[in-house]
Amino acid sequence: MVTWESQMPFILGMIKRPARKPKNTYFQSAKQRLGTTSLLALMVLSGVSIDAFSIDGRLRVGVVRPMTGPMQPIGDELMNGIEIAHDKIKQSKNKELASLIRVFEADDEGKGSTAATAALSLINKDRVHILIGSISNTLNDSITDVAARKKRLIILPIGTSPSLTSKGSNVYSMSLSEPQQGAALGKFARTVLNKSNALILEEKENPYSQSLGSNFANSFKKFGGNNAMRNTFESSVEGIKAISAEASQIAHDLAFIPTFYPDARQLIKRLQNRGLKSTFIGGDGWDTFNIKNTFGSRFPGLYYYTPYTTDDPHPALQKFVKAYQDKFKKMPSLAAFAGYEAFNLATFAYRKVKSNRTGPLASFLKQAKKLPSLSGPIKMNSSRTPNKPATIMVTTPQGSQFMTKVTL
Repeated sequence: MVTWESQMPFILGMIKRPARKPKNTYFQSAKQRLGTTSLLALMVLSGVSIDAFSIDGRLRVGVVRPMTGPMQPIGDELMNGIEIAHDKIKQSKNKELASLIRVFEADDEGKGSTAATAALSLINKDRVHILIGSISNTLNDSITDVAARKKRLIILPIGTSPSLTSKGSNVYSMSLSEPQQGAALGKFARTVLNKSNALILEEKENPYSQSLGSNFANSFKKFGGNNAMRNTFESSVEGIKAISAEASQIAHDLAFIPTFYPDARQLIKRLQNRGLKSTFIGGDGWDTFNIKNTFGSRFPGLYYYTPYTTDDPHPALQKFVKAYQDKFKKMPSLAAFAGYEAFNLATFAYRKVKSNRTGPLASFLKQAKKLPSLSGPIKMNSSRTPNKPATIMVTTPQGSQFMTKVTL
């Protein structure tokens, strides 16, 4: 689960700039909608049906994201990725499609309650056909409630919790789910690292941690692992101290720690101080913008999953990285990758279906065998998450680097 909240101190130290203003004339924020709203009101008074208006061939995409508050820089990154996807359409052989697509933004302020209001505004006032979700599972929990109730197609740039896509057949995610992530890491531990006995240290009362742990254990044993012992710990100084002492007495050649990087770092430090030579693996909760200082030279050789990395050699991803650098003069963040993927999928479906209706669009996403992604062609599974390879990173004294991909 990508945890923007826990990474905010570092992000805000690196990204400080005024609130982003949409540069493209087809991008509208909440303050730019008066003309559109007035037009809709006039059409209603004139007896023109809104439904008739909504099938004129144009696509209205609504993006819910932080436009103010401490998470605004991450919301800006999400929109940067969407702009690159929109630019790609303008430069393609289908460039006339760009003029048919309008993007509306609404501010969730980084709060769940506000996210729901923002999503409702996009649907009720701006009459958007597709929603693009926000930057965390917490925010998207509120947004998907609205999308499911209003029966609008929503594509989540970031949405790892299975509870999100389970809300309706119109809810899709471009993220690997927690069960997929755990299964991929279990396969990696067994088939790539060739480990036989895994110790899994899960955080108590943390569904994310327990989901990764359970699916890791099943996958590890499926691919021939001898043992996958699951233990739990409390996220506190005393809890970490206690589980470290207990773990040091259990025979294992690999420790999987599906928690967030502050606790993972403390656990690894204590276990190594006790003389353990195990290989350590983590989920995307280890993926921090400041990984060099978090793990650094003291902890090289750790493995973890990340949704995206600029080191990934896939041609589609490297083409995106170049376009992003050319336009914004910096490397893309995870949010930028995610925004690009979600918007690119939405507009691809629109182009193929030639409709802006939720039913045909959702049916197409369900049935299509080759959907675009930065990992190459993908297919959505029955849980409406992508069947795409999991990217595995390894820590180095300089930070981390791409190691391999694992296909489920």
